[in-house]
Amino acid sequence: GNLDLNVNGEYYRGMITEPLCQMITAEKEKTLTMPTGQTQHMTFDLTDNEIEWDENSSWVSSVTRLPDSTNDTLNIFIYPSADSRNIAGVVVGVAAQYSLPSSKAMQVNQNSMNVYGSGTSDAVFYYTGLPANNMQNLTDLKVRCRNARILFDHALVQQVRDGVVVANYIVFLGGASAQLGLRAAPQSGTTVSDPTCQKMLLAFGTDTKEMTLFNSDTNVNDIAVSVKYKSTLDHGLNDYYSPYVYLTDVGIGKISPGMMAEIPLEIPYLSEVTEYWIVSFGNITANVDAALITNYTYSSKNIDSNGKTDHVGLNQTGCYSFARSYAVTNQITPCSRTSADITGNGIVELVDLAFTTAEAEAGMASGTDSPVQMIVTYSDSSAAVHSRLFDDIREYIQISDEQTRTEAEVDSKQFKAGKISRVRFFLPNCENIESIRLIPKNDEGTASWRLAKIEGSLMFGNVDLDRVIDQQITQSENGIEIKYTNVSMRTYVYTGDKGEWVFDHSHGTVVGSEKSAVIMVYVDDGFDVKAVWNVEGQPDVSDTTLFNITSDSVTFVAPKNSSSTVQTYQITITSRKNNAYKDVITVSVPVPEPEKIEPATHEAGSSDSNTQENETESVQQPAESTTSPQEENTNNSEETTDSADSTQNEEQ
Repeated sequence: GNLDLNVNGEYYRGMITEPLCQMITAEKEKTLTMPTGQTQHMTFDLTDNEIEWDENSSWVSSVTRLPDSTNDTLNIFIYPSADSRNIAGVVVGVAAQYSLPSSKAMQVNQNSMNVYGSGTSDAVFYYTGLPANNMQNLTDLKVRCRNARILFDHALVQQVRDGVVVANYIVFLGGASAQLGLRAAPQSGTTVSDPTCQKMLLAFGTDTKEMTLFNSDTNVNDIAVSVKYKSTLDHGLNDYYSPYVYLTDVGIGKISPGMMAEIPLEIPYLSEVTEYWIVSFGNITANVDAALITNYTYSSKNIDSNGKTDHVGLNQTGCYSFARSYAVTNQITPCSRTSADITGNGIVELVDLAFTTAEAEAGMASGTDSPVQMIVTYSDSSAAVHSRLFDDIREYIQISDEQTRTEAEVDSKQFKAGKISRVRFFLPNCENIESIRLIPKNDEGTASWRLAKIEGSLMFGNVDLDRVIDQQITQSENGIEIKYTNVSMRTYVYTGDKGEWVFDHSHGTVVGSEKSAVIMVYVDDGFDVKAVWNVEGQPDVSDTTLFNITSDSVTFVAPKNSSSTVQTYQITITSRKNNAYKDVITVSVPVPEPEKIEPATHEAGSSDSNTQENETESVQQPAESTTSPQEENTNNSEETTDSADSTQNEEQ
């Protein structure tokens, strides 16, 4: 209705009602008489009606970060001292005093508290759900216990509103008895012991539209999340909910396809996450592929001048996967966890990869503005092999809010020369990465991309995803496959009868000129081998030095070294199952030493054969003879006699 001003100067709205449904029966109304103390029922039927919602002319209110209700309750946990933990059968009463909005005080009492963990380090007196309507702040706590041997260390009090813990209080009781009553005030501010914090990862799908987020009192274009969890204080007795957190609250000002949104949370006393809720407001089109929440304990935290919190002594205590995909709408969507473990069915594994594109070189393309297809092959906890195809991995390049876009750089999601591009995504039920194939693609079939290296990790796996590539990847050659399969590989080098193990994938040995070395290789699914001759520091493929290549061995024959320097050859043994497994053997071929041959002498009457031998020796040793002709004749005579004797022996 219209807003008008009445004769008393007061504003009023003349409301106009419009019936949306009608009674199905002919009756205009139904009445019901309700006798005192008796339950009555009335049934009536209405006609169906469809209400159309127009996005341009209608509106929806955003959820509040904390519930608007005033029906608060208290959870009270009172801990005995270390030497007073046998508490079975002990009666403890408590009174909590709190302030009201009117600045007045209110007190609520519980005369008999529950007992948990008697005789253990978890011993506690507790009560949950104590009504505390219109509560502002806890001001005072009183404990009563007639048993003089029970001493009290401290108490924890939670203020709960519609399942949301809105405040936590610590009350130190000093190890005193409560036989005559024990009274103490909470520490200033809301504080917690054994604090916990969380990190939530939301993987937005490729159907998400890029959208700027904003959140003001009158205009909201944002996404909010809340976590449903169990508490360490009541040992999982009740369900609790975190306050709603908007993406803009944690500095996320934009969503985009393939974005991995990281949302820090700080929920005290969280023992496990069971569910999360998500809702959008405004003109947002988004879908979520999967989500992950990790829980941490920490020792302390620091907040910098920009309001960023740094937690010290982080220790991960829980991980909760949400493998379900869904569309984000303006209706609250509850998402139940699919796993509370880091392995097995239902988990989502975070894959974090950094691609370094090579620097641009003259006459050679480096970066690419073409789509890059990626096929990830991986195994699950039962060793079953799966694969996931990404039509264009560029959609998963993470862009921070600090990266501004110029008109010349409309699309920042590119692999640019000399730049590092970070890609993040989830794989369901992933235990280990087996291989990654990258294929740049365009309609002409000429796409290429020079990739320098990949650096990466799995959040839970122990696979090292770092690889040096330094290769031009082309569409025409079906890209490149990078293998991560675990391989057992042992290589031995034999020179003569001596064998040496190639330790830590590298080995050096010396092979004489025109001598050989046998390399034995023990590896699954075979190997490839390549020899390179390093000529003045420059490699020159020299596979002609390799012979007798079998399924488990190869022979290296060193060429004759006719130079004046040591020649170096590098032999690389590569596993066919995983080309990242390589053993490199460096062979040094020394300069051969000159042959040392004694000067020869000749005697008269020597045989023709001896004459030929001396002629050969004279060629090998061209130096002039220093013996006299007489000495030569004497020597030749002795050689002739020896030769004759030898001939006679052979005949006999």
